[in-house]
Amino acid sequence: MNTSQIECFLSVTRHLNFAKAASELCISQPAVSHQINSLENELGVKLFFRTTRSVELTEQGRAFLEDAKSISAIARHALERFSSPDTPGVKSLSIGYSGNVNESFLSDVFSKLIKKHGYFQPFITKVEASHAVSRISEGALDIAFAFAPSDFTNENVKFKPICSSGFVCLFKKDDPLSFYEKITVSDLAEKRLILCRYGSQLSEAVRIRWLLTGERNSSDIIMCEDSLTAQTLVRSGFGIAVMPEVYAENSDIIETKRIEDIDALTFGVLYRKGEESEIVRDFVSFACDGAKIFL
Repeated sequence: MNTSQIECFLSVTRHLNFAKAASELCISQPAVSHQINSLENELGVKLFFRTTRSVELTEQGRAFLEDAKSISAIARHALERFSSPDTPGVKSLSIGYSGNVNESFLSDVFSKLIKKHGYFQPFITKVEASHAVSRISEGALDIAFAFAPSDFTNENVKFKPICSSGFVCLFKKDDPLSFYEKITVSDLAEKRLILCRYGSQLSEAVRIRWLLTGERNSSDIIMCEDSLTAQTLVRSGFGIAVMPEVYAENSDIIETKRIEDIDALTFGVLYRKGEESEIVRDFVSFACDGAKIFL
């Protein structure tokens, strides 16, 4: 497996078109096809359904996508780190997340790091919650934001709690829910729900999703990839979003209220045990302080 194969795969995934991928990569279409075929042969699976009219990711292709993004990010990270040999010593920090990170919270942490360590190179990448521990253990990430992993047994990775996060519902301010003093799961029974797929990696979130969706028709549930997309759908009037409180943000037309009968989860950061650099230790410390203010 090589980076050319990975970049071809990611380009075809973005465009779902081999000709457009070839144009983006400035190579021929047969060259793209060759790279994809060789990658599929090496993995032993088909990554795309291909016809004369369409290209779609297979289930195996979707599963490989996060791995491919991580491999690409690691390669890019290495190139950038060593691209300026005359300026050694520039620190770097690779950070993973699965939902979204509060902008004010992360800005506060970064500002404190710059003040103490000077300029450093941040690499921020989205990672599936189920992959976060392995990415940290393998060295692909320095830090990852995550909920406390269930059945956590990796001896090389440490989880540091930074806050407790309940679940909230997000709705337009003209929704009748805005008049409720308290909201429970039963209050959402007749609402069309917007849920995020990343929550499926949390055993507790699986239980919560079942509570919310157990007797519903599939037409009453909209699944999306992340909380930012969910909030866009709320603003557009598609329904009520449910997500961890740390991922939710109020706006001029969206209101957020805690769901009282769903227990809170522990949110924190993952990092390699015993190998953390000073900048990683400071990130964790500043994150704990910032969570008290912003999360």
